Amino acid sequence: LADEPALWKCMQPNLVTPWDETKTEVRCIDHAARNKAEFEEYLSKYSKKSGLPLTHQRFVEPTVYASAPVRLRRLSERDLAGHILNYCRRVQTYSQLNSNCQTFTADLFAFLAGSRNIQPFSEMLRPMYKQHSKC
Repeated sequence: LADEPALWKCMQPNLVTPWDETKTEVRCIDHAARNKAEFEEYLSKYSKKSGLPLTHQRFVEPTVYASAPVRLRRLSERDLAGHILNYCRRVQTYSQLNSNCQTFTADLFAFLAGSRNIQPFSEMLRPMYKQHSKC
């Protein structure tokens, strides 16, 4: 693990600093995959399954935890960004057990899929998780 991953090298220093528990930060990427199979192919291509050197891997053991059709109509990139900003106003701090990347993902998934009872990936987070999105 001595080699620094290529992804790490190309990121700006402020993107790799330790988190600040007094702030909320969200990064979103509009991925070109058209369906679940294409997305899983992308994850596999950059994981240890691909045989790439460690410095070129982006994912350790990628898992698609849940999948569902989007239930919102006419959701533009601008609309989605607005919804995410509103979410950040409601959940303003970072917490390893209550508001982190997994709870954000569960909340966003529930919002987009119009679902209730979505849980974070980690079993450790589930007992204390409270859905923040309104479905």
